[in-house]
Amino acid sequence: MNNQVSTLMFAEDMLKFIEQCPTPYHAVETLASLFLEEGFVEAKGAFPLAPFFTRRSPGVFLAVRPGKKSLSVSGVRWLLAHLDSPCLRIKEHPDGYEGLSRLRVSAYGGLNKESFQNIPLKIAGQAMVLEDGMLRRKSFLLVDTVVIPSLATHLRNEKDEVTVQEGMQVVWSSKKKRFIASVCDALSIREEELWALEAYAVVCDQGTVMSSPVDLILSPRLDDLSMVYVAMQALFHSEQADETQALMFFNQEEVGSLSREGAFSPLLSHTLEQMVLAQDKSREAYHRAMERSHLVSLDLAHGYHPGYAEKYDPDSTPRLGKGPALKLSSQGKYAMDLEQRAFLTYCAQQVGIPIQSYEVHSDIRGGATMGPMASAYSLMPAVDIGVPILAMHAARELGCVDDFIFCERWMRAYLQEQTPGRTNIE
Repeated sequence: MNNQVSTLMFAEDMLKFIEQCPTPYHAVETLASLFLEEGFVEAKGAFPLAPFFTRRSPGVFLAVRPGKKSLSVSGVRWLLAHLDSPCLRIKEHPDGYEGLSRLRVSAYGGLNKESFQNIPLKIAGQAMVLEDGMLRRKSFLLVDTVVIPSLATHLRNEKDEVTVQEGMQVVWSSKKKRFIASVCDALSIREEELWALEAYAVVCDQGTVMSSPVDLILSPRLDDLSMVYVAMQALFHSEQADETQALMFFNQEEVGSLSREGAFSPLLSHTLEQMVLAQDKSREAYHRAMERSHLVSLDLAHGYHPGYAEKYDPDSTPRLGKGPALKLSSQGKYAMDLEQRAFLTYCAQQVGIPIQSYEVHSDIRGGATMGPMASAYSLMPAVDIGVPILAMHAARELGCVDDFIFCERWMRAYLQEQTPGRTNIE
């Protein structure tokens, strides 16, 4: 198989995966199916000693391949990413009608508002349903296509700003419709059986491979489902190592991670403790495992946009197609443990992966990731890594396929690299 064919296959498979994950809840279900196909068992109680996955909560996914050595001896190599993306949350009482059926929304995360206008959207989410006397959680995706029409250019002036409360209302019919009724129809239930609802307007079309030979891709939710895909493929294509290899994909990173499904919670530490208890009942073993574990936070980086050169530090901004980047921040916005950075650089050199670095323009605040939060709460050393993209937090984001492939090979090396090994770097 030539390189162009394999690159195209990687791109198309990643875009298909992203399309199947309109919300974190759909993503968890999709991941469960893929890991079952790869021979991982689903853990619904105690963690097994075989490769397994489990749904830590409706929006959080964990997958583990146990190492050859015990956790207290070799620890865990973690890859973290997040399943949520900026979008529009449907309000609890959304219906409006003034000649058009509309849905009132609020912004979920720091989305680029204008990019969500004038394109087809879908409504997806989860509901709590009374079924056979039990409350059950169900995901849904409505068949309706909806849209957020912009104001005509002729009616706008330079001072007009798009407001979420009025300007971003979702239009879905010229007839009067009720949102709850449509959701109940999709779930095949009566309205009195719907007890709670969480719904979002999201981009649902598949991303596009833009050029031939294969180069750029344009897709919704590259941030951060592309990194979820990279981590998953890295684990699938890795061999068992002395260290346990683990992936954890969180929810609600785009709104601060401060929740029971977010990285700024005890969830990572609690998970490690459960893993240790499956092997060794002592509290001391847990602390030894924690001291020997380390993690990589995978989240995308801002790539250099030549049309806005003044927004970047010219020597510290990654270019598309030149490899993934280590992310650095003087303000602690990214995790940047020195020993971890050295080890990750070594891993990249071992497999011939080009890597870059990213630091924000010194006079621009920039964004943050869950890496420092996860590291602070779990006490594990961490680094932040990301593939550079353009149009971050837009309805569709732009990336280079080669960078994602480089990142997958890099993370494979991180999961199984043994020599000189992290503790042998002086």
